[in-house]
Amino acid sequence: MLKKLIILLWIVLVSCQEKMEKPKNLLTKSQMIDLLVDIHLTEAKVKELHLKRDSSNQLFRILEKEVLLRQQTTDSVYKKSFLYYLDNMEKMEEIYSAVVDSLSLREKIKDFE
Repeated sequence: MLKKLIILLWIVLVSCQEKMEKPKNLLTKSQMIDLLVDIHLTEAKVKELHLKRDSSNQLFRILEKEVLLRQQTTDSVYKKSFLYYLDNMEKMEEIYSAVVDSLSLREKIKDFE
């Protein structure tokens, strides 16, 4: 809940400012989609373990580093790209629409098996 509130506040603040410049190593939309799908799947796996909050946060940080390695990117490139797309809401909406579609499709395939 707090995370959603922070994102909402960030969106409001960003909308009042000038658009940020395109980062040098910006991830493409396709790369962001793949990365976000992987991150959300990792979050779901950690959540299914029903760990205490501190333990789940620590585990997620470890697994997130593995996701970034697997996706061949760095934390700083990911964060800069995320902020850039967040500052360009139309692009972020396209990205998250594809992320939701991908996760939904994976869920349907999982249910079918």
